Amino acid sequence: GPHAATTFSLITLGFVAGGGFVIYRLHSGGATAQFVSMLESIPGGVGNVLVPFALASPWLILMTFATIPALVVRAVRRRRVEQVEEDLPLVLDLLNTLAQAGIGFDSALDRILAAQQAERPLVQELRSFQYDILAGRRRVESLRRLSRRLQVPTFSTFISAIIQAEQVGAGIAQTLRIQASEFRSRRREKATAAAMSVPTKLIVPMVIGFLPGVFVALLGPMLHQALEMMDRSLRNITGG
Repeated sequence: GPHAATTFSLITLGFVAGGGFVIYRLHSGGATAQFVSMLESIPGGVGNVLVPFALASPWLILMTFATIPALVVRAVRRRRVEQVEEDLPLVLDLLNTLAQAGIGFDSALDRILAAQQAERPLVQELRSFQYDILAGRRRVESLRRLSRRLQVPTFSTFISAIIQAEQVGAGIAQTLRIQASEFRSRRREKATAAAMSVPTKLIVPMVIGFLPGVFVALLGPMLHQALEMMDRSLRNITGG
């Protein structure tokens, strides 16, 4: 939206103010001083090592509050990029098919957008591209505005190819066919990389969920027998 940056700044300031209020309550209530004194009372001076962390904990809370809006925006941005990358191969294949059937780029794009879900980010941005064309902007300028709004690397590559074809007068159908082939290759490579990474990702769940049960099943009886032998030995020694 037009006021997104202002809204984000105000929300961030609100979270910073909330973090400052938490720090004030901690200091006024003496929670930080009590925590520091508790650490200092640990024998052997072990707690003195943790005292700097206890003194810095209110400021860590403030930093956490300040970064919450940025983390939320980052998560929404990541989800938006994933949705664009999910929809782009299908849209590109449909554009390629319609272009080879002799339908113009604008007409093919209008047909595809009419059949897609209106709330998807790619569909919304392509609609904005159509509105720019209807407003009288040049096609190349509208394509560049579209690429800047999304800022997705794979989509930017596609837009660059379309702009180049538009500037040199090459056929859109051939460009779309090449781009569709490259996207299919990228998706195939991405799926292969994801499949190859599965064994590595399974190591941690196996160690956490599988090995403890194996240890209990293998070592449990031996530990039980060892404890019984120790119990009998202690009874013989004590005469119990």
